[in-house]
Amino acid sequence: MRVCQLSHVEHTYNFLAPLFQALSERGHTVVAACNLESDGRVARGHLGDDVTLHRVPGARRLRPAAVTTDVFRLARYLRRERFDVLHVHGSLVSMQARLAAKLAGVPVVVHQAHGFPFHDGQPPWLRRCLLLLERFFSRHLTDVVVTVSEEDARVARAGHFRPEEWQLVHVPGVGIDVDRFRPPSPAERARLRSRYRVADDEVVLLFVGRLVAEKGIRELADAFAELAARHPDARLWVVGDLLASERDTVTAPAVLQQLRAGPLRSRVRLLGRRHDVRDLMQAADAFVLPSYREGMPVSLLEAMACALPVVTTDVRGCREAVAPGESGLVVPPREPDALAQALDLLVAQPPLRRAMGEEGRRRVVSTYSVERSTAPLVALYDGLSRNAALARR
Repeated sequence: MRVCQLSHVEHTYNFLAPLFQALSERGHTVVAACNLESDGRVARGHLGDDVTLHRVPGARRLRPAAVTTDVFRLARYLRRERFDVLHVHGSLVSMQARLAAKLAGVPVVVHQAHGFPFHDGQPPWLRRCLLLLERFFSRHLTDVVVTVSEEDARVARAGHFRPEEWQLVHVPGVGIDVDRFRPPSPAERARLRSRYRVADDEVVLLFVGRLVAEKGIRELADAFAELAARHPDARLWVVGDLLASERDTVTAPAVLQQLRAGPLRSRVRLLGRRHDVRDLMQAADAFVLPSYREGMPVSLLEAMACALPVVTTDVRGCREAVAPGESGLVVPPREPDALAQALDLLVAQPPLRRAMGEEGRRRVVSTYSVERSTAPLVALYDGLSRNAALARR
């Protein structure tokens, strides 16, 4: 079959690379299509040089062109390329693509929901409207709905998003390479901490994510200011920046200014976008992700695979990945005091960090590995391929 894996940003292909490989090994032709906001450099880094890349419109913000011009351009692209399957990732772009696929007559449309657009933090009326909208698109413009969190899977089943059981596929996350993301040996850890100039008595807290309000970066800055006053050995590393298409462009400058000011300046490292995230995780002591909403956070699972204890928030995906009190600590979103208390606990208790890190590693290996996350999708494509072969007879 000829398959299009369509997203709005290139970094999506980081966790789709194993699926590309598995489908290619089964004889399918797989194309990556997105905005190519980095001119394909990021996508190539994840997928290699043999995969075909196409530049197509995909929106991250709602504007008139997103539901008119962009949709018709996508439809022309899909009609020209004659794909057997369109597999789309992302909230707004998935709606654009499903409308376009209907216009273009694409035989099979798969929507992989990395967190439905409705979530806990929204006003009830908005959450209800978005749920009904997603249910409409799933029932009338989608053949298969794929969820990466069990919470979204339950919503899709209860809402009868698709009529047949096989049309609702749940995969545990997006698949973590547990051989690459692993605990370092003592010698490796010592070498990494030396490379990053970390003293033996320093406790490094690591954040990896976009520098936007919904990732909880404001609360993290406030919580660390409180923590730093009590623990002179605490350090914070912030990895991430803003995408070119980012809607929230005001949070990052304000937070970065706060972290660069006064006594925090010598305690915080603002590292920007990095290609050595795994090494940073292996050198750190704990991981923090205080998001307002998630689907199934990749960075959190990667940190757990490296045996880092985690502090995160009680939102979809995060509360599923972490066993509270066992592999990490879960606090309410938007509450910097609760976040500071949880971080204080980990900074003060090295044995607790070790125990939680070991349990987190066990959870990722047993549930969220690449093999476990890719297998249901490979089975889905095997079934679609068999049906397509039967239809041609």
